[in-house]
Amino acid sequence: MVALQPDGKVLVGGQFHTFSGSASPFIVRLNADGSLDPTFDANPGYPSFSTVFDIAMQPDGKILAVGSFDTFDGLSRKDIVRLNSDGSVDATFDPGTSTDGDLGTGYSARIHASLVQPDGRILIGGNYTSFDGTARNGIARLNADGTLDTSFNPGTGTDSPVRALGLRTDGTVVIGGGFTTVNGTAKSGIARLLGTGAIDPLFDPGTGIDAPYLFDGIHSLLAQPDGHVVAGGFFTTYNGYGRNGLVRISSDGSTDASFLPSGTGFNNANYAVALQPDGRLIVGGGFSSYNGIGRNRIARLNADGSMDPSFDPGTGFNGYCVESLSLLADGKILAGGEFTMYDGVAAPHLVRLNPDGSGDASFNVGAGPDGSVLGITLQPDGRILIAGNFGSVDGTLTGSVARLDPDGSLDPSFQLFDPQFFGTAYSLALQPDGKILVGNTGPFARLNSDGSLDATFPSEGPDGWVTNMALQADGKVIIAGFFGAVGSTPRSRIARLNTDGTNDPTFDPGTGINSNYDVMPVVLQPDGKVLVGGAFSTFDDIPRNGIVRINANGSLDPSFDPGSGFPGLVYAMALQPDGKLAAVGGFTSFDGVGRNHIARLLGDAEHPSPRTSPPLPTP
Repeated sequence: MVALQPDGKVLVGGQFHTFSGSASPFIVRLNADGSLDPTFDANPGYPSFSTVFDIAMQPDGKILAVGSFDTFDGLSRKDIVRLNSDGSVDATFDPGTSTDGDLGTGYSARIHASLVQPDGRILIGGNYTSFDGTARNGIARLNADGTLDTSFNPGTGTDSPVRALGLRTDGTVVIGGGFTTVNGTAKSGIARLLGTGAIDPLFDPGTGIDAPYLFDGIHSLLAQPDGHVVAGGFFTTYNGYGRNGLVRISSDGSTDASFLPSGTGFNNANYAVALQPDGRLIVGGGFSSYNGIGRNRIARLNADGSMDPSFDPGTGFNGYCVESLSLLADGKILAGGEFTMYDGVAAPHLVRLNPDGSGDASFNVGAGPDGSVLGITLQPDGRILIAGNFGSVDGTLTGSVARLDPDGSLDPSFQLFDPQFFGTAYSLALQPDGKILVGNTGPFARLNSDGSLDATFPSEGPDGWVTNMALQADGKVIIAGFFGAVGSTPRSRIARLNTDGTNDPTFDPGTGINSNYDVMPVVLQPDGKVLVGGAFSTFDDIPRNGIVRINANGSLDPSFDPGSGFPGLVYAMALQPDGKLAAVGGFTSFDGVGRNHIARLLGDAEHPSPRTSPPLPTP
């Protein structure tokens, strides 16, 4: 913590023991040139002293220090002390027994933030349940002499620590932290209090910040003269707007949309993408906003990369992420992943959405899969094949591959021959004859249309996992995953199999892909070339970061040059009819150009370079 004195000297507090080689535990004062000020001789004592979290200057030059400690210079001063300008303890400030208790963090009481009002009274926020024997949860106000100011009564206070304070010119105080309620009223991470301690009804933060955990939430507040408040901390949204750790809030509690405007892309990784016939993209992942607009785990983008407001998922998905998407002919959307609700309605790991983003109530999976759905494949008859890390669907033992009827109910005519055979199933490929290839963490295999094992498919296949694949028109299949050989033939992470499951020697990737990450999306071009994404850095010992295009014979296609490529994982891709490629994942740039978790690359059908297509999205 740093505080600037009017004379230019700087007070520094923290958890240190020395400064520039001199014993100076926990709090020091520096001259304007950064050298240690020897006229400030604080003696907090050691080891009873722990940490200074905040420092506040009084108009008279005295210094208020708060944190986690029991004594200062031999005097009992629990978590708060006032010092004279020379660093000695101001004995006229006596907080009594001061703070006590714990607001559920597992740590003893401590004061995280302090603020001196113009009238000399002192606001303190922290992790405590009482002050000097009087109940005060998280927030209290003291008189100038250190005693509790009982005229400021926040009722039951906060349910988790207050970590930041901001005083407005009208005397109201903004409090921030990881709390979810203030005096029993829902307030997610931020609230404004009147001078009496009561909640200010004119300040409405709506849903506030997301994920207000005990150690997350708002850690800093700045009350601006115009009534706005700038908040910083650990959050990704504020009242539905994407705001990664920084937001400016209007005087009524609403988001100031002029601060950090749109153009920021997704605020977290994406795991699935699907291209609609009209060119719009459905994107699923672990994000909570796109270009500053709240979208929990799913969004639809226009062809130019802008948000499509006609697709409204409401509160969207809970849980970690959407991991699979599939489009139906009628425009509806199947989404699978690690979630249990959609827009406030139960949706255990699989849901069908209407074209406008609303949940389709006619699709009912009952109790649904008991784990994530990682792959969705539609049969021509409307039935739905799903793969994932589940073991049952709607209470029935299925293993990690199952088939549903079009209404979402389990299809009893499909029964996996051995529910324990596959482990986690990542992807499925449906052959024209109805047989099903399963990419999984167990043996690569092919199923008959009823779920029985196809014994004509050889057991000597890849020596590791197959997680992604693409079926060619001639029946051969490109496989990618975490393997080093197919049968006795070395094949690092990618290979092509003949229709009988044996290695196709006419597809030779050389040394292959140098990836230890098993998820590598595979996309076939109409000309037989193969696009592969992932977290690799070379193909056949040639640099290719995150994306590569391979000729039909398995060799590198040098005409597709991604430059420095992707600095993070490419998790899914979709090829447009015009040859452009949409890629999503955990990356934040492509070839040095900022692209947060989604980018579109130019295809060489019309353009000689695969560099990023400008419209999707603006960084």
